Amino acid sequence: MKVLVVLCALFALSEGFTRVPLQRGKKLRQILREKGLLEDFLKHHHYDISTKYAHSFASQGVSEPLMNSFDTEYYGTIYIGTPPQGFNVVFDTGSSNLWVPSVTCQSEACQNHRMFNASKSSTYQSAGTTISIQYGMGSMAGVVGSDIVLVSSFIDTNQQLALSTSEPGLAFAYVEFDGILGLAYPDIAVEGLIPVFDNLMIKNLVKQHLFSVYLGREVFGSMLIFGGIDESYFTGPIHWIPVSYQGYWQISMDSIIVNGKVITCESGCQAIVDTGTSFLAGPAADVINLQKAIGATLIQYGEFKVNCNDIPSMPDVIFVINGIQFPLPPSAYTEQVGQGECHSNFQATASYLWILGDVFIREYYSIFDRENNRAEYFGTIYIGTPPQEFSVVFDTGSSNLWVPSVTCQSEACLGLDADAFSKYSLAENHQRFDPSKSSTYHSTETSISIQYGIGSMDGVVGSDTVLVSSLIDTNQQLALSTSEPGPFFTYTKFDGILGLGYPDLAVGGLIPVFDNMMTENVVQQHLFSVYLSQEQNGSVVIFGGIDESYFTGPIHWIPVSYQRYWQIPMDSIIVNGKVIACESGCQTIVDTGTSLVTGPSPDINNIRKVIGATPGQYGQYNVNCNDISSLPDIIFIINGIQFPLPPSAYTEQFGPGDCTSSFQVTNNYLWILGDIFIREYYSIFDRENNRTEYYGTIYIGTPPQEFSVVFDTGSSNLWLPSTNCKSAACQNHRRFDPSKSSTYHGTGTSISIQYGTGSMAGVVGYDTVLVSSFSNTNQQLALSTSEPGPIFFYSNFDGILGMAYPDQAADGLFPVFDNMMTKNVVQQPLFSVYLSQDQTGSVVILGGIDESYCTGPIHWIPVPYQSYWQISMDSIIVNGKVIACESGCQAIVDTGTSLLAGPAADVINLQKIIGATPGQHGQYNVNCNDIPSMPDVIFVIHGIQFPLPPSVYTEKFGQGDCTSSFQAMDTNLWILGGVFIREYYTIFDRENNRTEYYGTIYIGTPPQEFTVVFDTGSSNLWVPSITCQACQNHRRFDPSKSSTYKSAGTNISILYDTGSMDGVVGSDTVLVSSIIDTNQQLALSTSEPGDFFTYTSFDGVLGLAYPDAAVGGLTPVFDNMMNQNLVQQDVFSVYLSSIIVNGKVIACESGCQAIVDTGTSLLVGSSPDISSIQKVIGAIPVPYGLYKVNCNDIPSMPDVIFVMNGTQFPLPPSAYTEQDGQEDCSSILQETDSYLWILGDVFIREYFSVFDRKNNRVGLAKSV
Repeated sequence: MKVLVVLCALFALSEGFTRVPLQRGKKLRQILREKGLLEDFLKHHHYDISTKYAHSFASQGVSEPLMNSFDTEYYGTIYIGTPPQGFNVVFDTGSSNLWVPSVTCQSEACQNHRMFNASKSSTYQSAGTTISIQYGMGSMAGVVGSDIVLVSSFIDTNQQLALSTSEPGLAFAYVEFDGILGLAYPDIAVEGLIPVFDNLMIKNLVKQHLFSVYLGREVFGSMLIFGGIDESYFTGPIHWIPVSYQGYWQISMDSIIVNGKVITCESGCQAIVDTGTSFLAGPAADVINLQKAIGATLIQYGEFKVNCNDIPSMPDVIFVINGIQFPLPPSAYTEQVGQGECHSNFQATASYLWILGDVFIREYYSIFDRENNRAEYFGTIYIGTPPQEFSVVFDTGSSNLWVPSVTCQSEACLGLDADAFSKYSLAENHQRFDPSKSSTYHSTETSISIQYGIGSMDGVVGSDTVLVSSLIDTNQQLALSTSEPGPFFTYTKFDGILGLGYPDLAVGGLIPVFDNMMTENVVQQHLFSVYLSQEQNGSVVIFGGIDESYFTGPIHWIPVSYQRYWQIPMDSIIVNGKVIACESGCQTIVDTGTSLVTGPSPDINNIRKVIGATPGQYGQYNVNCNDISSLPDIIFIINGIQFPLPPSAYTEQFGPGDCTSSFQVTNNYLWILGDIFIREYYSIFDRENNRTEYYGTIYIGTPPQEFSVVFDTGSSNLWLPSTNCKSAACQNHRRFDPSKSSTYHGTGTSISIQYGTGSMAGVVGYDTVLVSSFSNTNQQLALSTSEPGPIFFYSNFDGILGMAYPDQAADGLFPVFDNMMTKNVVQQPLFSVYLSQDQTGSVVILGGIDESYCTGPIHWIPVPYQSYWQISMDSIIVNGKVIACESGCQAIVDTGTSLLAGPAADVINLQKIIGATPGQHGQYNVNCNDIPSMPDVIFVIHGIQFPLPPSVYTEKFGQGDCTSSFQAMDTNLWILGGVFIREYYTIFDRENNRTEYYGTIYIGTPPQEFTVVFDTGSSNLWVPSITCQACQNHRRFDPSKSSTYKSAGTNISILYDTGSMDGVVGSDTVLVSSIIDTNQQLALSTSEPGDFFTYTSFDGVLGLAYPDAAVGGLTPVFDNMMNQNLVQQDVFSVYLSSIIVNGKVIACESGCQAIVDTGTSLLVGSSPDISSIQKVIGAIPVPYGLYKVNCNDIPSMPDVIFVMNGTQFPLPPSAYTEQDGQEDCSSILQETDSYLWILGDVFIREYFSVFDRKNNRVGLAKSV
């Protein structure tokens, strides 16, 4: 027998164990089959093994863990009470509670089994609480108590358990065991009861924090071993596998192989090792594939049969786990259930999880290791008056300060007596704070509970004086633990934790220690730094400063990407010159409370493989101590800077001649750079506010050259200095050397760009540009050969990366973000900007929105002029009065400008109202003491108020000197720069502002899938051709792969209002819903000029209008369906549910012609009619053709009634108006130069529309 090991930590303790014999009984399935009850049982009980695992880490549910009694085979004997009462229980690694039937239970399931009589046990204590557990095919309800539990030779005192008083149904009636003893983690214990094995660990009854399981094939001989490993039960090495979720014994699985091919779990999956389940179970689709691969066929109730004679020749099923193959032969995964009848033991579930039950564990001796191995760095603080001393971890991964209270009776707070059966000793395990002995302690009488990855505490909140080194922190909020459940804190060398994360992370909203220090001006600078020594002594945390004696070389400042943890973006991880992890960038936390470097399983396994680390006996990954000097550095690339970790840092010796790697798998996407990283790099954690420029790092060329650039939404060009530039501004910055890039191409053309504050002149070329994880090939850029004047000389950035529209690009160069959109590099054609109040933490997010950076709703504002990010502003209000932009004005949202600028007259008026006076150097000064009482400046944009408080629009620039951030310009435009964007997370959306209604069709044999607009305003069907080079954004039809395609040999060109296509004509089979349309004429685009179709959500168009509108005389799809009698009626219908679009409703006067068009989202009419209707409904014109309405007036506005064929079709104001923001509403009526009205989606949402081609009529009915 080989060995599979599941672990949560790296090292085991000394040997010594006890055995629990297990008996193999009949499964309930087998018992019911023998009694002839199986079929009826399955008819009335839905059976899905996956419902047991409600707590898997990807689950959002709150269901309790479930037990698979239906397919459980192995059980053993325990004894409960004094004198002891014996019970057969399943030792179940898939649950965490211990329960047996109570003598008070009258259910048939209880009467068939031994029942516990609490009144006959002198040591039983009732908790007075109830418990209920719902199973996949049954349930139990009962009461909670505690008693002595005898497990083999272990006497487990005060063990919490449940006694069932009800077990309805037959689920437990026929099973051969009485109850369940759960061996999973405490996190999934119902009602938080402490599991048996945790109690054994807490009381030091097991010498190693692990247990192992051997399952034999016979009735007797199986064994559960607590506290040790019995090597007589297996051969070969032990393979240790990390636990990915510490609830169940859940692990990461790489793949499943049959006959040399991966047939499921291709991209990795999750599996649970479960002694309480006999089968091997997995996701339904995967299991069906697997059954097919082994030749099993479905019979009934989810069971699959195989031919008994074929079993010897059936293939092994190989489970690849942590890079190791675990083959399962057919003799293991099949069983004989009757005379000549054999079944497969694979079973389908509705979950994404795989379950490795007894079928697997019989083949692989399994060790379940709960041992923790975490080194701590801790220091001394003092709390109270007079001071009481405590050892605490200074933890940048949390934000609360807590120590044990003198009232805490948990074993983590108290030591254990030599007598294992006496709960407490007189000696304390940790120092405990006594509030009654501190004259400065104040209780808040509120409770608190803090959950860590490896333990938890419950306690009370108070405040007291805290002495950290020489810093006296008065009125510091802290928690005192009254309970520390579980074993983790029992064995730590520290008493409590002092969190150094951000306030957002603080449980209960308590103010962290360092924030209190900053508030009380106890620290000179708003930063702290950490030096971790390689030796036992010498480590230090420095509050308020940096000690240069602890490091050499420059300080590299890295932006914090999320101000909760000390979280930063990491670019990649390199070994031997190759990126082996974090290829597309990733997030990492710098955490002094973690000893190792942890990361996602695939990445960590890559690193282990590259450095030659192999699995050891106790979960660690070993390296040869003699090889360490020749092992490669692991290089972490952060903010473009290389931070190498030498092998002497990432390995350690843990025994004579034994060395191990310090990389550990975590169960999420985050990396954690713990103490082994911080020992190499003196770490400064900077909370200081320092408003300078916002810039980031990009790389240009091959090999890449690094540059800092401003991401500027006020311009559109990318440029940086060239090595040919001799200006002082260039000499002061990094310069690009084209001769050193193998991918650079010069164009031989010159360029000149003028900014408001400076200019550049240079040459144009192409090269590869790396922005974060996005590689942008053939990017047009400019290289400055001259940068006159001082402005760029003093900047902290090298160049500029423009993020505005292409129209704004000098010399028509293609902007970076447009290039990304064209190449489908970004998921969405938008980017968002968060500008932090601090020196670090600002971020540009390309292709997405991160809602962690904002609160409240997103207000979308139209861009009327797509050159700059220019918007219409309604007014500017101070003290309730409009003081600028009275009749509306235009504003540009510009990340490349730090201030707020506007027309000179308006800004001077604004400065006067806020009390700012002209200063010596053109700035406007304010009295620093007046800032708290100064008024908000409110920008009203699209009807929404965006207040800017004085703390934002003023700035301290010297000792006691403060200035206003408003600046006068000689233009009529306003510029909302960094001052505004710091206050409002800003999203720049280049997406086409039109919502389409589309569906899926299939073309060709075999069918190729496409998304198309069903358009009643046109008549042709077309999709992109594989030969179209500008169609890379969409799916393209490949005629060579369709056996039914026929080319017509003719060309076609179709012009729409918003775009066009050129292509070729052919015919093929088209599948629309369930209708197969053969010999359908269609067009394949070979060119789609312009950018309209580039950004649409659909691939092509399926026209539903009359044949007369078909370009090239091609037969429309619906006409072809009618010709082939494929539709029952010459009718098709459309129903559109409510979808919000930034469009406008049309209205039709009597005596006009109208088109009902599903391909148009708006309501469009002639200009005079629309103007009349806008006036009647009270809509007011604003710039760029928009009409505003008062949101409060909408309920009282009139219906617009369309009279057609003598029937009135009213359109209520809720339909022809749209709310764009919290208080911003507009009319959706749009003007056209045509005499025709178009009733688009706005109308069709109100009226279910039937298009009748037989009788040439349109039917309208009110939509539900």
